[in-house]
Amino acid sequence: MATNSRAKSREAASVSEHVSTLTNDVRKVGGAVKQMAADRADEMRDIANDYLEQGQERIRAAGDDLVTRVQERPMKSLLIAAGIGFLLGIFWVRR
Repeated sequence: MATNSRAKSREAASVSEHVSTLTNDVRKVGGAVKQMAADRADEMRDIANDYLEQGQERIRAAGDDLVTRVQERPMKSLLIAAGIGFLLGIFWVRR
């Protein structure tokens, strides 16, 4: 019987060691996944910032282009703005 108890003790110690090893492995994997997610989030943030900067530059360029066109042909620009305002007014009143 003592031999049987010792065998069970060894098995329990072995199982405990395996569980401990598995727990450590899961922690390591969790840490690696967390780091990969943080790295990917940093990459996505950088990409988003690049798109934001590109968009802001395009808006500035469009604004500069609009200013140049208005300065070149002020009367045409005024008539176009008045026409757009008139159409918006018509649509607004119909609501």
